[in-house]
Amino acid sequence: VDPLDATCAVFYSISNTQVGLRGVSFGNLLIKRVVASLQRDLPGVSTFVTLSPLPLFGPWCRETLKAAPHLNSLFKEQELQALRSATSVNITGEE
Repeated sequence: VDPLDATCAVFYSISNTQVGLRGVSFGNLLIKRVVASLQRDLPGVSTFVTLSPLPLFGPWCRETLKAAPHLNSLFKEQELQALRSATSVNITGEE
């Protein structure tokens, strides 16, 4: 995506999963600084979101999709392919 065409910025924080950084809240300050910079430099970006690691999400997703293949109808084929790749499982429930 050309940065000038972007409308959304996504931030990913790994600080809370690093033992030595637990309890340190510098992420909020850094994100606020980057948001201000992006708003100045890329005025088309108006949506800002953060993603955080979810411990055990992969195994949960894998087991849920294997146990409930009817959930496939909630996703587009491209999304199903991404889930297959991310969870290393055939999400139709077949081994």
